[in-house]
Amino acid sequence: MNEEDKLFIIENINADTSKLLFKFHKDTNKRFLINQIGKRQKTKSKLPSLFENYNFTFPQNSKAIEQCSSEKSAEAKSNYFKGNNFLDLTGGLGIDTLFFSRNFENTYYNEKNITLYDLAKLNYPTFNLSNLSAADFIENNNTEFDLVYIDPDRRDDSNRKLYKLEDLQPNILEIILKLKSKEFLIKLSPIYEIKELDKYFDNYDVWLISIDNELKELLVHIKADAVRKIKLLIIKDGNINEFNYDFSDTKLDLENNIANYLYEPDVAVLKANLQDQIGKEFNLNKLNMNTHFYFSDVLNNEYPGNIYKVKSKLHYNKKEFKAQGIDSGIIKIRNFDDTLSNIKKKLSIKENNKQYLFFMKDYHDKNICVVCDKIIN
Repeated sequence: MNEEDKLFIIENINADTSKLLFKFHKDTNKRFLINQIGKRQKTKSKLPSLFENYNFTFPQNSKAIEQCSSEKSAEAKSNYFKGNNFLDLTGGLGIDTLFFSRNFENTYYNEKNITLYDLAKLNYPTFNLSNLSAADFIENNNTEFDLVYIDPDRRDDSNRKLYKLEDLQPNILEIILKLKSKEFLIKLSPIYEIKELDKYFDNYDVWLISIDNELKELLVHIKADAVRKIKLLIIKDGNINEFNYDFSDTKLDLENNIANYLYEPDVAVLKANLQDQIGKEFNLNKLNMNTHFYFSDVLNNEYPGNIYKVKSKLHYNKKEFKAQGIDSGIIKIRNFDDTLSNIKKKLSIKENNKQYLFFMKDYHDKNICVVCDKIIN
């Protein structure tokens, strides 16, 4: 893009792109620039540093943008590595490459998709760039890396989801055997079963990244001295909090006690199956084996999750809700015998942010609701 193009984007950065497209529908270059404006608007929260980086060119297709890491995720994981040579074997849009590059002397970006590779030549002129398949890269490479990052494609050519590690493209199992690197960091689908990793690796750790209680990334960290630890990187309100644990099958003893505070584990904690172990660490009690809400009379803001002040407990019947004046709130359900739509219909409840309504089974396997206010922790 030339300076005139950049000025057009700057002047229209907050404009309605549909109106711009109508106005410039015959101008091919303007339509390209309007697409660039639209990409910036849609990714402002995910990729904030690119919103006003007018030297950066986005791909016209949105797939690479949808699949790329958020800047916050990229920052969270890149902080743990530094060295001489870093390789992103599946470069894509290059967000991860960009953040990792800040901690390495030399950055290598490889991307077999020619469109994304051509964009990388514009966006990352200081990187060592290549446009090869993983197999060809390995065959032509003589560099020893401190870290290789791989985000394999988890869909086949027919857009069907792939679940087995050996089916992903590129084949990460072959890569870690053939490519010289001190460490590997592999991004997998957040729904991947962690326990399956023992079938493939001996020396590895698992990293889980959540943002505002939404699981964003599951990563396998492979290193000679790795000893099957779990690292939780929980990002809340822009702040990154780290928690480290061993793999655990700890089960918390049940207690029939709804105390002053309700503790809701972060999704990363649940994915790692650490909810009971962490509950034990924080001296919390649990009502039901399958109800992963926890209680305590003590407020501990170090907890990896959300904390709520308990206001009342209700049985699951309309008469009791009406008597207590409970007609709205944010509904959360875990281990309960009814659906969200049925709950709202049966109790005549509307959803809003006035309070929180936790529907669960209690110590006696009865359906109950705990009414709470959220505590900012």
